[in-house]
Amino acid sequence: MCIIWFNHPRALDYLIRHGEVYTLRAHKKSCPSGHVIIKSRYGLRARGLIRFVGVVDLRDPTQVSQLGAFVAKSGFKTVDEWVRAFRELNGDATMAYLYYVRIEGRPLAVPGAKT
Repeated sequence: MCIIWFNHPRALDYLIRHGEVYTLRAHKKSCPSGHVIIKSRYGLRARGLIRFVGVVDLRDPTQVSQLGAFVAKSGFKTVDEWVRAFRELNGDATMAYLYYVRIEGRPLAVPGAKT
């Protein structure tokens, strides 16, 4: 079982409110699919499932536009906003790994979560 951290408040808020989220990561997870522990600097701790969806080359406008199919469940209003947030957290990363994360059951703790 691996750990996935949510450090952007908008993605975390979406996950808490809806129990699922699509998330972009700068690095491929060591466990691309299966059970995960979900943590955040805002206090959320839960168990969940993670599924690797694909790799996006952020230098390729066609690949970036394909994120439109997932943005509605990302916590962001537009693909551009989502990619901007990704770059704020990950600097000049050119590749993004897209994952689907779902909480199983209720969060174990949510003290201080910004919702």
